[in-house]
Amino acid sequence: MTLSCEDCGEYSSRVRLCQGDMHLCNGCNKKRFGGSKEDGGSERSRITNSGVVINELLCFIVNKMDVLTTDMLVKLCCDQFSDGEVEYAKRTVFELCCNDPGRLIKRQGQNKRFNNMMDMVKLLHEVDNEDLPCFVAKDLAKLPPIDTTHIDVSTLMVELKSLRREVAQMKDIAVRPEVTDFANELGLLRKEISAVKSCVDGLKKPEKVHVESDVISQVARYELPAVCEPLDFHCSLNKDPHTSSYADVVQSRAPAVKAKRPSQSDRLPTKASKNLSVNREEEFTVVSRRSKRRPPPVIGTAKFSEESTIKAVRSHPPFKFFITRFAPTTTPEAIISFIKNRCQVIVKCEQLKTKYDTYASFLIETTREFADKIRDPAIWPTGILVRRYY
Repeated sequence: MTLSCEDCGEYSSRVRLCQGDMHLCNGCNKKRFGGSKEDGGSERSRITNSGVVINELLCFIVNKMDVLTTDMLVKLCCDQFSDGEVEYAKRTVFELCCNDPGRLIKRQGQNKRFNNMMDMVKLLHEVDNEDLPCFVAKDLAKLPPIDTTHIDVSTLMVELKSLRREVAQMKDIAVRPEVTDFANELGLLRKEISAVKSCVDGLKKPEKVHVESDVISQVARYELPAVCEPLDFHCSLNKDPHTSSYADVVQSRAPAVKAKRPSQSDRLPTKASKNLSVNREEEFTVVSRRSKRRPPPVIGTAKFSEESTIKAVRSHPPFKFFITRFAPTTTPEAIISFIKNRCQVIVKCEQLKTKYDTYASFLIETTREFADKIRDPAIWPTGILVRRYY
């Protein structure tokens, strides 16, 4: 971008923003403010013939801004570089990467170094990697040291995920031959199993060996071992065809027993067995419970005068009803008169205390023989509630 020098009027690309917010060329800038070590010499001394920019601060920022956080990067650079080095690097990066000279703001105050660093980092993040110049460091001792506390954990996680992905791919490549061999062996085993099944289907199943009942009865008298191998009545594939039958095994375990059919006398119970059973029955006594009948209750029939000291309870105890939902002006006399006219029954009536004054409730007392008449809903007006009082 070409600008005009405010002193000599030169219009060229060498005119840049200098101290005092003035656009001056290199010559006018040296006349006004003089040269300094922080300026780094002329334009040719900062940029080599191959376009490489020698600046340790910019080299560190470009290479670490994707690894470290912005706050950590700015803090490291502010602790390592001076105000003049930061301002010089800021002018350089704005001249090479920014076409808007109005964005180059000269910071003042105590946070001048921090604000200049933030301006540089923000600009470098906006520029594409292809358009960034090549920044190199001549003195590596000027670069800030970085330890494990300055490393971004998110970057490590990304690298760890990529490493795991590569290891998984290597495992797949190493395991593939073994999986192929296993699949081939499995196929061969399946073929062999199918061939064995076809051979088994072609063989004739041997008949079951029937054992005589008398031999089993003789063997039952002898105690066999606690643990013995199960005897199979069917011939298996692995069994030798010349093995002995179940009868042979029985005879070998009981050699002294002769297969003799029990006679009729053996089957019938003997006299000794009968006597034994009778003696056993005599040893026990059968206990039988007899039901005890209780005598019937006694009810008195004697009649005494009313002045007697003892009296019986009335045979007809009182039967009480609770009736409610009457008008508040209803009286007990009206209830007694109503029941007498409708049921021809004389009752006792008592008005109860209600929770609200919007209705009236009563307690009526009669005998059990008249309870069904009073319980009849046909004698009461619609909406009246009648139930037994407990």
